[in-house]
Parts: sequence; C-alpha cells; structure tokens
Amino acid sequence: AGRRPERRYEMTKIERIRKIVTEGQYARVEGRRVDLFTASVIVKVHDGLNAENRAKYEAMPVHQMAAVAWKLLAATKAAS
Repeated sequence: AGRRPERRYEMTKIERIRKIVTEGQYARVEGRRVDLFTASVIVKVHDGLNAENRAKYEAMPVHQMAAVAWKLLAATKAAS
C-alpha cells in the first residue's frame, strides 16, 4: 500500500498579498511583483469593501486591484 500524495493548499491571491504585508517582503503575484506599500493599500481597500464588491475586487487581476486601490487612496487624500 503506497502513501497517498499530499494535497498542497493553494493560497488565494488576497492571502498571498496579505502575506507580503505580514512578512514585509515583496513577492510575485500572478507573475507581477507586488511591493509592501502596494500590498498594504490593496489589503486596506479589500477590508473596507462589502461582500459583493469584495468578490468583484478579488476577481480583478492584481495590477488592476493595485490601480483601483491607488485611485481610491488618491481620492481619499484629496477629499481630506
């Protein structure tokens, strides 16, 4: 009787981005480098969304998530 191969848990995109924030080290997500500052902005926006918009946000490619996050950050700073 052979051993059953272990199933590797595949982290979701947002989990990988959160890991960047936790470890303080850039990493590749979907083949793109994501730095700590960008990752923290993406996570902050993600946490502020309702469930419906969160699902739409998670479905975006990582470069689009970053663009939306930076746009929202700029709009927030302009409003204050």
